[in-house]
Amino acid sequence: MNLKNYVVNFFIIITLSLFITGCNATEDIADDSSKEAEVERGLMALDKENYDSAAEIFESLKKKYPSDNSLKTYHSNALAGSAGLDTYRLMKTIDRLNDENSDDSIEIAGRTLTGAEQGSDPVLTTEEIADKTDKFEKAMTSILEIAGTDYDSLTGSKAPASRSIQAVSLEDLDLSKFTDDELIQLGLMSFNHVVLVISDILTEVAGSDNIILTKDGFITLYNNNITTADIDILLSKLSLDMEFINNAVTAIENFLDIQAGETNDISEEFEKFRNELDQNNDKTITENELETYLNNL
Repeated sequence: MNLKNYVVNFFIIITLSLFITGCNATEDIADDSSKEAEVERGLMALDKENYDSAAEIFESLKKKYPSDNSLKTYHSNALAGSAGLDTYRLMKTIDRLNDENSDDSIEIAGRTLTGAEQGSDPVLTTEEIADKTDKFEKAMTSILEIAGTDYDSLTGSKAPASRSIQAVSLEDLDLSKFTDDELIQLGLMSFNHVVLVISDILTEVAGSDNIILTKDGFITLYNNNITTADIDILLSKLSLDMEFINNAVTAIENFLDIQAGETNDISEEFEKFRNELDQNNDKTITENELETYLNNL
């Protein structure tokens, strides 16, 4: 699985978008108690990687100005940052793995989320996996609020009983309410979220309290059995991740103005990734499909 170019483009676009929007938001600020001043403080906290502080600021602003969708996006960025989504670490990891001709995308997410440098293993405990997963899901909810929904509603816990819990459908989600930047952000978070969800499954079935976030680390814990009490919910989450990644690729193509019939590395890598997990190409990740994916690592 090789998503290096895919993830690089995510970060280039998101970083650029945040920079431009941040500059616009902080121009001509005169009143320290104004909305603009509060936004500036939040953006400065983001820039300094004070993610918890930024999350508090933008959560408060969301409540004061519920119609301002940019605040939902900023809040999402802060939560994702507190989960370990760091541009600099990701770029360093991609550069090194490129130099080594490695295709270990699990390690890309692992070193991004843990901050582990070369020479040390990117390890997460089960408690850290749960914390980061929760933050990513709250970060996704913050963006999904733009369309009047939340993460839990799309993954089964609030779904109608008549619907299979593994089947995730975005037919009722109005994607036109999201900008390309927001769809790209959802996809980037989903890429890292996939690694966390599979880590959760592997540590539970292996009875381990930690996992090394690399291809070899996954293989070490995988014992040809992934059945757990919560497998349906977790498979539903993986299915939603695939949906968001798919939408993000389309958004990137729109952003880059890629014409019909043209090829690009992003779409090619996405198709490879999606086919590895969703072998039936039905937008639903089943237990058998996940086992096939793990067997082929």
